[in-house]
Amino acid sequence: MANSSTANLVNEINSEYNKKLRALESKLAIKHKELKQVEHVIAHDTKRVDHLNLSKLKSKKAELNTAILLLKKEIKKVRKEKIKKLRKL
Repeated sequence: MANSSTANLVNEINSEYNKKLRALESKLAIKHKELKQVEHVIAHDTKRVDHLNLSKLKSKKAELNTAILLLKKEIKKVRKEKIKKLRKL
């Protein structure tokens, strides 16, 4: 009986982890896509873009990089939480 309840808890933890991970990975994919678009504009349109707009694009790129790093840290945090919960069982 204890074995089946442990298996249920493990499945519950895994499903919770997978939901959080999917949400974070989708956010990360969106940020990567935005970053690629900004990098493309910076790389190919620097001659046509005025300097004010270029500085805005570079600041947007920095913001996206920061957001990506924070999402990666959050993913690592979620993974660590899962491991801790599984070890308790």
